[in-house]
Amino acid sequence: MEEKVEEIQQSAFAITKWTKDVLQNWGVSSSSIDLVNLIVQLAIVLIFVFVFQWIARRIIIFILKQLQKLPKMQVAEHLHQNKFPAFLALIAPLTWVKATIPIVFENYPSMISGITKATDLFIILMIYWLISSFLKALSKYLLTLDRFKDKPIESYFQVIRIIVVIFCVGAIFTVLSGKSIASFFTAMGAASAVMMLIFKDTILGFVTSI
Repeated sequence: MEEKVEEIQQSAFAITKWTKDVLQNWGVSSSSIDLVNLIVQLAIVLIFVFVFQWIARRIIIFILKQLQKLPKMQVAEHLHQNKFPAFLALIAPLTWVKATIPIVFENYPSMISGITKATDLFIILMIYWLISSFLKALSKYLLTLDRFKDKPIESYFQVIRIIVVIFCVGAIFTVLSGKSIASFFTAMGAASAVMMLIFKDTILGFVTSI
């Protein structure tokens, strides 16, 4: 993984140097060349993400359509309908973007930390949307099967979604605070214990009513 990151950064560095040389040959002043080069690099990154995501999404959709033709693979249709290919196709380019940040913002080091955190947060959200899309597609598929029609499938998957949300919030906490995810769960456990003590009678009454 580290070797891949180094390769990406070396490629980004080579592109950055090349665009800077081009700008110098075009007569861009030395006082503004870093800013202009940054804008050019950001444009290149956005174009790459758009093109890569579009190509990857088309490939994933093609694979899902082929899988739909196979027996017992109708879940592929639900994955397609719930935007699973779009979310999956963004994971790789976003990872590439994160690896290039130190190179693209080399002349603006004060911005690197903030941009990296923002990218990490977006990756976490993208992973959440990806998992949520998969769970939604799977639940809809299971409801089409006779042996699951009388089961509370949506309730089961809602519990799984809540667990996913908790882990995503923990990951966001880690990115923003710099602390380990264990610290988040420790704090959440303590808060849950306090809440249960405060609302003990209400919770017991609710459980009894069920």
